[in-house]
Amino acid sequence: MWTIRGAQLHALEQARQREFEDRAIAFVRREFAETAALDDDRLREAVRIAEHKGEIYRYASEQDVSSYLELMFLLGFDFDESARCSWARQTLTDFDLGPSTRLQLLVDEARKRTRRAARRA
Repeated sequence: MWTIRGAQLHALEQARQREFEDRAIAFVRREFAETAALDDDRLREAVRIAEHKGEIYRYASEQDVSSYLELMFLLGFDFDESARCSWARQTLTDFDLGPSTRLQLLVDEARKRTRRAARRA
């Protein structure tokens, strides 16, 4: 019988976290050209912010964290606290909807608004 010690579990969790962060960084680099100006440490910080927001807005899956991260790049890193994005906060805090549903609705709407703004520019 094998025994996994606390330090080993911690090391495994850190490796899992790093792998997720690496995947999330690759995702935002593929999707958002403006990330070229940001180093991996800054993007890793953005991933951690998105994870932390999950505690507030009640989501935890990697997909949900990635969706929130996408919202940060579409709407601004502080979109959830910004008056210009009050529409987003209403959806984020509609806990009658499941987390994936809330976030997907927001991503869809943010993409539409971003496309509209680009056409006007």
